[in-house]
Amino acid sequence: MDDIQTEAFFKNEIENWLANESLDTNEIFLRIMKIIVTRKITIGNVDILNIMVKNFGFTINNKWILNDKFELC
Repeated sequence: MDDIQTEAFFKNEIENWLANESLDTNEIFLRIMKIIVTRKITIGNVDILNIMVKNFGFTINNKWILNDKFELC
């Protein structure tokens, strides 16, 4: 996979996880690392945190969510 495909792959994975539950940053990174190690993926210049910031929301409870699931205070 090239960097664009890798970025799209991880964005899709994170989106699927967040569709089921909100997750903290550590949980997302642990899941990503598990995928990288088990599938032997080379991520090159892909910035996982940048993917998360550009595509997902962050709650007052320090959890990542889909942008369409904003929590009300």
